[in-house]
Amino acid sequence: MKSRKKNRSKPLGQSLVEFTLMLPILLIIISGLVEFGFLLNFYLDLVDTSREVARNASDDDPVHDETGAFDDNPLDDPEPNGFYSRAYDAMSYELTKARQISLDQGNNDDMVLSIFTIKDGAIFARYPGSYNHICDQGGEKGWRLYCNQESRFDNARVQDMLNELTLDAPNTGIVLVEIFYNYNLVMGLPWVEAFIGNPVTLHAYSIMPNRSAAP
Repeated sequence: MKSRKKNRSKPLGQSLVEFTLMLPILLIIISGLVEFGFLLNFYLDLVDTSREVARNASDDDPVHDETGAFDDNPLDDPEPNGFYSRAYDAMSYELTKARQISLDQGNNDDMVLSIFTIKDGAIFARYPGSYNHICDQGGEKGWRLYCNQESRFDNARVQDMLNELTLDAPNTGIVLVEIFYNYNLVMGLPWVEAFIGNPVTLHAYSIMPNRSAAP
């Protein structure tokens, strides 16, 4: 009987040793999943915000002033009623509802807006045009709230997207909203930082039609 008890104790002891060896790896994996869950939650809030800003901007007029005259210079927009200011207000409202994100100029966060006129399946114009106010603005860099980031969509990339959608894109206007947010790891675990870095730059964007920018 004694020999049988000894034989039964060997698998239990072996399992305990194996679990002890695997425990650190399991903890690393679980903590990484938890951190990724936090990051994904922040990213989804940014996606929702960019979509709402684009939806508001799609009904706004980015290239005509209050008298109806053509004017793509954001410096001429009467603040706080300009197209870009209204887009900023929409973003601030959505982020306030999310309650966990606020763009920080010192954290390299930013919001970038671009408006395109599409004619005969090709990019006819991109607004605002390039200008230099506090920093280089407009053109392929887009209108930049804090001048920390610039658009990740140059004209060639947007044209490729149009070509993928249809060979004969209709004459229209589109608005592109991009939001950049530097996510600082909530748990700050060094083994997670080693794989994804800290902070992690999150980039969310939305594209929607804008009839006011149509040719």
